[in-house]
Amino acid sequence: MADDGGLTAVERGDTHPALRGVARVIIVIAVVVLVVGVVLVGNFVHAGSFLPWLRDDASTGPVVAGAPT
Repeated sequence: MADDGGLTAVERGDTHPALRGVARVIIVIAVVVLVVGVVLVGNFVHAGSFLPWLRDDASTGPVVAGAPT
């Protein structure tokens, strides 16, 4: 493999390169939690329930229209 001239983390003096990976995972999890929180709060504000699709007040009419005559 040819040397591209780049420095490794150890050569740069970075003694904790593995912490960057952990930090990235934490940031990704935080963003996912934030998006889920925004969706749930939006549902609560708009529909009055965090999970409006789980409510039991759905219409009880026929799903399919009657056959044409």
